[in-house]
Amino acid sequence: SNNDDHLDRRAPQKSSKKKKETLIANEPSGPALRKAPDLQSSKALKLQIANITKAVENTEKRLKELSSTFSDPSFYEKTSQKDQQELAKEHSFLEKHIREEMEVWEQLEMELTLIEEKNPNADSI
Repeated sequence: SNNDDHLDRRAPQKSSKKKKETLIANEPSGPALRKAPDLQSSKALKLQIANITKAVENTEKRLKELSSTFSDPSFYEKTSQKDQQELAKEHSFLEKHIREEMEVWEQLEMELTLIEEKNPNADSI
């Protein structure tokens, strides 16, 4: 059992050494070396923002279609109870989903703003 204790004590040392190596590898190395990755992430963020914006637009479009359908007086007469429930579920899901998309969009916009504040000339390069 003494050997077991010895092995148990060594395991965390190995992982902490690896953790230190990872931390050292990820340390910033001055503004000049940080500039290129920030530009890359700026481009990546802009692409993600464009994609999420398109997704939000599509979700909004579908929500408007559903609202229009629900506001048609003949909808409830012509549509089965089951279909009404399915459409109501879709509407509810999309409302929740669009809130989540907007939260992601806001977070991406904040990240982009921080990067652009660090590198004000990023767009001119």
